[in-house]
Amino acid sequence: MPIKETGAPWFFAPNLSLDAKVLLIAQMNFMIQKFTIPHDCKSSSYVFTYLQKVKEEIKLTGNNVSEATERVTNLSTNNDNILRMLRNALSSSRQNSYCKDILNTLALHIRNEVKDFVITGMLNDYIDNHIDVTLK
Repeated sequence: MPIKETGAPWFFAPNLSLDAKVLLIAQMNFMIQKFTIPHDCKSSSYVFTYLQKVKEEIKLTGNNVSEATERVTNLSTNNDNILRMLRNALSSSRQNSYCKDILNTLALHIRNEVKDFVITGMLNDYIDNHIDVTLK
């Protein structure tokens, strides 16, 4: 299945718990490390700009940054574990849809930045077999 085009922007983003915010950012970091860094995606790319915009949108700033950083560094690097923990931290289908949209949009930015059909195939597989299955 091709990378999904995301729907309309979230004018009223759902409130996420600190755990959900941290896990969402951890998942985004995992995707960036797996799909862009090995392919020379520069830190000035829109992929990293999008990550910063998401951090601002979910209000992962200020006093909770140090706590969030501590939680992320204590997480297992097993991606399926991060996704399962994220699913468990979400309390509504709206939060679930919001996180899926963010991760799918990140995949679109990665695809546009890397422009490699092999990476696009890997992203499609990753979305279908990990993100969509876990965050259904």
